[in-house]
Amino acid sequence: MSLSRHERSILEWYRASRTEPPTFAALVVRQLPRLFAFAVGIAAVCAFEWGRDREAAFLAIGIFIGVVVERLLRFRELARAWPVVAVVLDFDRIDTLVDADAGDQSPPP
Repeated sequence: MSLSRHERSILEWYRASRTEPPTFAALVVRQLPRLFAFAVGIAAVCAFEWGRDREAAFLAIGIFIGVVVERLLRFRELARAWPVVAVVLDFDRIDTLVDADAGDQSPPP
């Protein structure tokens, strides 16, 4: 079975989390580049709209705050629920899929 980059990334994250359960801080740090890129985009919108329409700039700031709070709540819930998730996941099957996919992606001789 051939995995997409996204699927492989998720399975490798599960694999790594098998020995070191995810913490809230680790989840936040992993997402910092995405949150930073989003913040830069919101700052650009605010800079563009500030002189013309302050309500739009405040709306953009509110959307950013809402997204960040929602993400933080998800991270907290995942960190809390991880012990149950780890019991349900079939780590042997995850290992098999990732290892088989690594074999599929090796260059031909």
